[in-house]
Amino acid sequence: MYSRNEMTIYAFRPILSRLVDIVESENDIVNEIYSEPSTLRDDFKCFLDYYIKKFEELIKQCKFLIN
Repeated sequence: MYSRNEMTIYAFRPILSRLVDIVESENDIVNEIYSEPSTLRDDFKCFLDYYIKKFEELIKQCKFLIN
């Protein structure tokens, strides 16, 4: 069994902000790296979707500490 991650609200804010930035600019990120359709582009898009999903799961598992 694992313990929940603990995080202060102060630490959470920039992490959440970064996640929002990534989600909002996901297509721009993919287009900047792979401008033409390709298997690599599709793989990178899948990787980015997986990264976002895992990032969201990690945040949901956090216990927030109040200073």
